[in-house]
Amino acid sequence: MHRPIRILLAAVLALSVLAGPASAYYDTERELEFVESTAYFTSTTTGVSNVDTEVLGERIGWRADAPAGPTGRTVATAHAGLLSILAEDYYESQSFTAEGTITGYIENIALSLYYASPVQNLCGMGLSIDVIIDGKRVMDMAGIGNTEDVVTYPASDDYWVAQVAITNLADQMEDMGIFGAADTEHTVEIVAEQYPLCQEAIWTYGSADAPSRMDVNIEPGTAALRQFTEFDATKPPYSGE
Repeated sequence: MHRPIRILLAAVLALSVLAGPASAYYDTERELEFVESTAYFTSTTTGVSNVDTEVLGERIGWRADAPAGPTGRTVATAHAGLLSILAEDYYESQSFTAEGTITGYIENIALSLYYASPVQNLCGMGLSIDVIIDGKRVMDMAGIGNTEDVVTYPASDDYWVAQVAITNLADQMEDMGIFGAADTEHTVEIVAEQYPLCQEAIWTYGSADAPSRMDVNIEPGTAALRQFTEFDATKPPYSGE
């Protein structure tokens, strides 16, 4: 059951693991319904990188059904790291990139990304994430020079999970004139990139063992959010500053 969430669009939703449960803020002038949903990343092709995936005919997307089978898809990113640095072309040559549509108001997007990494215990995981909605970059972390450490945990002997919650998207969308309405369909693209020289990773999705997913409009304070690192779209982290 979906409940209307009345919020002050300028308020920050505290979703990080350190902040713990957050209280909702209210705007007495209007009531908006941010519909909660979960979608799992999927594709019909297996690419070594996003470039390969596009050549094969389909970029990673998402669907509502959770994967049930053992066979997943992978995107290996580390092999393109040096080329990416030299060419400043990280957006297409490496990263976990997915695109699809979301209907309605968007306040937050939480990512749970499964990956395998031989250096996880040594280097951890830092991410730089861009979010493009209707062709406009509502969050831009400027690539691998500005990766931020994120919460990770082991999901099995084979996989780790990186969890990030991207908040205050409604504020950004309203400022950019793409806020829309409850029935507006938005094209959404997500680019998540790790630093390639110490955080080599193979991102995995589309299997029951590695169900990488995207949760939209989760209410603050829920159990799922307490493990996420927050990136605020109105003031994204920049480690280079």
